Amino acid sequence: MLTLNKHAAGDQHMRIFSRLARRIMHEEFRNTLVNAASADAIASLLQHELEL
Repeated sequence: MLTLNKHAAGDQHMRIFSRLARRIMHEEFRNTLVNAASADAIASLLQHELEL
């Protein structure tokens, strides 16, 4: 689920999904994501990689 604050730009969610799609193309990112130990680790990875 992607949540944004109500003041976010209209297409911000599409830019985030676009960045995620580009990252998923990289095997190292996919492996890190799949092997994350917890939901918090996934959230941290996504925040860092997607510059959220």
